[in-house]
Amino acid sequence: MTKDEYFKAGMRRLAGAVTIISAAGEDGPRGGHGAPMLNGALVNFECSLLSFVAAGTHQIFIGEVMAVHLGKRGRPLLYCDGSFSTSAA
Repeated sequence: MTKDEYFKAGMRRLAGAVTIISAAGEDGPRGGHGAPMLNGALVNFECSLLSFVAAGTHQIFIGEVMAVHLGKRGRPLLYCDGSFSTSAA
């Protein structure tokens, strides 16, 4: 699988996960602090929003990590210096 194909597959999984969370509403999986969790994710972070800053057309959210939930083992998608790759096996 090329890096582009790997990235596109990851984006499809992410889009599917967001759709699942949106569709699940209150019935979806939740962490100990009540945050929605992504089934099949390598890791889930539960964060508390401390503040946000307007920066042009963007919003920068500043939060505190309340809990970390490790999922199954896998190879993460990495982005560095303008390109995507995976970690060594």
